[in-house]
Amino acid sequence: MSGETDGHRAEILRRRAERLAERRAEVRHEGSAIDMVLIDVGRETLALPAESVREITALPPVTPVPGLPPYLVGITHLRGELVSVLDLGRWLGIAGAGACRYLVWLDHPKGPLGLLAERVAGFRRVWEDELDRARHGEERPVAGVTRDLISVLDVEQLWERPDLLVS
Repeated sequence: MSGETDGHRAEILRRRAERLAERRAEVRHEGSAIDMVLIDVGRETLALPAESVREITALPPVTPVPGLPPYLVGITHLRGELVSVLDLGRWLGIAGAGACRYLVWLDHPKGPLGLLAERVAGFRRVWEDELDRARHGEERPVAGVTRDLISVLDVEQLWERPDLLVS
């Protein structure tokens, strides 16, 4: 009897694998695509447009600045340029945020900004039609959420927030 059960299970798994393979082949995207850098912060994976990322480095020494909110951990420098360092986990209220090991340096005409990350999860192309733009709230600077629940940060909104930059 166990032979029939194992054979039956194997057949179910084979059919399931075929259906999943067919679905993957059917995916066709419309619109433009953006290359993203994926970072892990706590239990979430966030995507940043690769064109905004100047560099990703091991976490350098950060100098605390008195009077800053807890999500702004201080300042550091990149080749002589002062950079505000933002703890995304604290700022976005992400559960399970742990020790950050990387700093993602974002570039903008208004100046650079450093984002703490626990892990660099990789790179990915995100298609415009893949984003659900209605799934995010007003409190987060998110351009949309992918089907696999990766929040795509709207980095332009970061420089519109006066509470994030140390001047």
